[in-house]
Amino acid sequence: MNKSKQKSIIIYTVIIFIYVLIFLILDKLNFAIRKDEIHFWPTALKFSKSWLPSIELLKNYGELNTPLPFIIFGSLEHVFNGGIVIGRLFNLMLSLCILFFFTYNRKQKDTSYVYSLIGLLLFPYFILCATHLYTDIIATFCVFAGFLFYLKKRNLVSCILFILAVSSRQHMLAFPFGILVFEIIKLIKESDCEMKGLIRKVAFYQFIACTSFLAWFLFWGNFGPSTEIAIQNVSTVSAFRIYPEYSLYFLSCIGFYFVIPEIILFKRYADVYSYVNIKSIVIAITVSMLFMLFPPFQNFDYSIPAMGYMDKMFRVFRSDLLRVVFFCVFATLACLRFYVLRIETILILSNVILMAKSHIAWDKYLLPLIVILWFLTAIEYNGKRKPFS
Repeated sequence: MNKSKQKSIIIYTVIIFIYVLIFLILDKLNFAIRKDEIHFWPTALKFSKSWLPSIELLKNYGELNTPLPFIIFGSLEHVFNGGIVIGRLFNLMLSLCILFFFTYNRKQKDTSYVYSLIGLLLFPYFILCATHLYTDIIATFCVFAGFLFYLKKRNLVSCILFILAVSSRQHMLAFPFGILVFEIIKLIKESDCEMKGLIRKVAFYQFIACTSFLAWFLFWGNFGPSTEIAIQNVSTVSAFRIYPEYSLYFLSCIGFYFVIPEIILFKRYADVYSYVNIKSIVIAITVSMLFMLFPPFQNFDYSIPAMGYMDKMFRVFRSDLLRVVFFCVFATLACLRFYVLRIETILILSNVILMAKSHIAWDKYLLPLIVILWFLTAIEYNGKRKPFS
């Protein structure tokens, strides 16, 4: 057995050991129903009554996000009748598949994927969502798989997976939309007629994936089931209601959960010095001005003011101003890391823009994007891509 296979076996063994340990610590996923599961599980039970949900159920199932996860959880319950544990286990297995994809796509002598795996596992919502009956892991898996097939030029499969992602959570629209924008930019820059044809084909399929959101909007007559939107009084359904503060908080989460761990794990300290130039000063001033205009102090029009683990962590300073200063620094780091026009930059931008229409700011919404960012970092360092090119 060569060294490459030995390394693969060791990594797979470590990952499986971590997952078995998590499984046992959490009482084999038999812990009490908690947090969003309190309403997610009854919704899944509604979909477990039959194989195909009725039109009435799809229009009024008591949740804000698109129904695919509840259809899947309901189907699992319909087949196995095993309770909430089966749905949790399904999420855990999907998250394990995501980690195995990182290992599968590596080069033989490369170890950068190991650091990327560590970086991903450091994001607290990855394991949290993977061990609960939440909708995020299904959406993340579909986004990640759709992105992989996009990279492999399997356009139809990528399109289908992104449609499934949007059918799991509405804000997954940011990914096919971001890719569509990126391909249009490439089309404008490209001069070769044959390449233009290939780019148009990719853009067409991503456009189709984007229209799946429009299909749900037309089906409900709103951004989600109209009854539930009215019950929860979601303010951002108004076309004129946006929260730039949520976009800035999301950007700061990228700096905190990705840029800083990447600098530490990959020892990119020298790259930090390269940030210091006229362009970086302009970016820093611009970001600072935005934070002064739209300081992300808390969630608005929502019962829980705290915006996630990062926000809670910096609330220990008991100073809103100091907390927002930290957020501004993290957001600036994110902008400096991703100011070069590449696919990840466009995906970040599309997510940041979309977050302004979110009804709350939450670190958890970073999950599908951070999976893609760590994956691209892994293949960047093993020679498939050049950093900052």
